[in-house]
Amino acid sequence: MSEACTGQAGTVARIRKSGFGIAIPQGWTYAQQDDATLVTTESAEFAVTTYDAGADTKTTNANRDAAFDALVKLLAVTTPKHKVAWGHAAKKSKVGALDMSLWQADDVTRTDKKGSALVFGAPLPDKTFLLGAGFVSNDDKSDADKAILAAIDSIAPTPAEPAPTPSPPAAPSATPSSSATPPPPSPSATP
Repeated sequence: MSEACTGQAGTVARIRKSGFGIAIPQGWTYAQQDDATLVTTESAEFAVTTYDAGADTKTTNANRDAAFDALVKLLAVTTPKHKVAWGHAAKKSKVGALDMSLWQADDVTRTDKKGSALVFGAPLPDKTFLLGAGFVSNDDKSDADKAILAAIDSIAPTPAEPAPTPSPPAAPSATPSSSATPPPPSPSATP
């Protein structure tokens, strides 16, 4: 992980350039990379990215499969033995304004640990798609699966960056500048 920050209460990481963010579970390490946001802890991890819709269903499906393969590679987990049934989500839920779909694969391994993969995705308002995948080892005792689900439920638009405040106009200087016209001579007193 090239960038490694630790999530504190209220930490939200951006999801690429989608305008959406995801809450980082407290104490988990995360990195906002160009291709995805990666979040890890000792026995679990998840990554989330976006991909473009294609001009047709075939291209959209190919883009989704490429994004999923990239997430699997980033998480360093084995590809699930059973393909994700993209057309049949195990669960659907409303996350803010997003229609989130969730799938689970129970036959995944990371290094020497077996576990489950949670896959989630939703169409975004700009016609791109959000896609994420998480891994929790079977020996996890930290409720990492609940932390990942809470993170998914936190996905929301990120606040827009405030516009820069214009600088106030410069105050007039009390010291005359060299280009200033000298004051007129004062009238002399006559006796």
